[in-house]
Amino acid sequence: MRRIFAAAAAVALTLVAAGCPLVSGTKVFTYTVGNIDLAPGVGFNHTTIDLSNNGVFNDHKADIKLIDRVGFECGLVNNTSTAQTVSVYFSTKSNLTAGEVPAQATVLFKDVSVPASASGTTPDRTIAYDESLTLLQNFTAFSKAVESGNFTFYVLSGGGVDVDISGLVLIVTFTVGL
Repeated sequence: MRRIFAAAAAVALTLVAAGCPLVSGTKVFTYTVGNIDLAPGVGFNHTTIDLSNNGVFNDHKADIKLIDRVGFECGLVNNTSTAQTVSVYFSTKSNLTAGEVPAQATVLFKDVSVPASASGTTPDRTIAYDESLTLLQNFTAFSKAVESGNFTFYVLSGGGVDVDISGLVLIVTFTVGL
């Protein structure tokens, strides 16, 4: 029995000495993006996400082995009296124009419907984490952008109308270690 324990300890010490971690685990971090307001008549805006300010991401960036899941929570406010759509794209380029986005950025959510405004201030549609997982497109490309720690969201509304995203929170689950 002592020999088995000694052999296991020797293997563990060898792995540690070689720089191999002996533990792995799943971590979750949230990043509050906030609001993205689309100007009336333009229907376009963007915001750059810099994860270097997120402690959990920074503590584990070098150890990330896999982005397991990415989801969102947000409200959509339609500032018009008719139903609208909104699409969210992402890119590691931070200076695209509205016309360049469809060709040079990658779609994350496409044509998400937003009912006609009930108030103009409170969300007309709320997207919870579980629903965001069903709406999300291009997960592999987006997980690489998240791993890079810096990317830009581009938001376009159908017909260039005034639709706002409120309280946007990015929720990322990733595996570290082995």
